Amino acid sequence: MAREMEADMQQNAIIQSNISKEKWALEVEQVAHKLKVSKNAGESGKEWRTHLEQTRSFAGKVSDKLPELRIMLERLQDDAARALDKISRKEQILSRNFQNMTGDYRAHSDQLREI
Repeated sequence: MAREMEADMQQNAIIQSNISKEKWALEVEQVAHKLKVSKNAGESGKEWRTHLEQTRSFAGKVSDKLPELRIMLERLQDDAARALDKISRKEQILSRNFQNMTGDYRAHSDQLREI
């Protein structure tokens, strides 16, 4: 318990800087053009809340649509699996039908190489 309290106190302690004001001002000058400046500083505090609300809204929409989309995706998966099976069967048939021809082709190409 004491360790937890000590950790909390360290976490909430004031941070002391070892950098001089001049060095700090110079650093700010160097990176100022990279910093995003908000026109409405008062509204920037609400930005994270808006983002959180949008995220919750999107999560709700996704969870509402998920069962319907899952069914559609499973159907699509089944259709794709059937199409792949058809393709592999056709490929096997073509392979069997043209197996003799490939042997003849190899023999003819070997003869042509010899010439």
